[in-house]
Amino acid sequence: MAHLSDSKEQRIAEKLILEGLEAYIGIPSGALKTKKIKLDNVVSVEIDGYSDEYKIMVEVFARIGKLAPAHQEKLANDILKLNLAENILKIPYKKYLAICGEDAERYLTGSSWKAFAVKYYDFEVVRIDLSEENREMILNAQRRQKEGMKL
Repeated sequence: MAHLSDSKEQRIAEKLILEGLEAYIGIPSGALKTKKIKLDNVVSVEIDGYSDEYKIMVEVFARIGKLAPAHQEKLANDILKLNLAENILKIPYKKYLAICGEDAERYLTGSSWKAFAVKYYDFEVVRIDLSEENREMILNAQRRQKEGMKL
């Protein structure tokens, strides 16, 4: 049995979201890969989806439903991470936040300062519609994780 806080299903969902984004953009499947980018000799960041060929960087957020403050912070960190990586590389990249939830989409395109940062730093927010089966997989994992937090 999976540990209550295991996010295996969310890792699967992240892969599906990344594949959906590749189709949306019109690039070959598998073109976006995880990439570690060195910021200096000690510090690095890991990007969920990266292509040097297409000059694309992506962070994926596989959450459905209401965003807790920790989820909002994760999205803010993703904005900062991609913007920082782009500045360190000194090459313009197309930056995407690939999501699957309506609440995250509203949060990133609404009237908060984080939504302003998305526009200001030229990010594109893309909500990928997952199958009902995959949405249920994510929701089940979220319920299990929530139960694990109560222990």
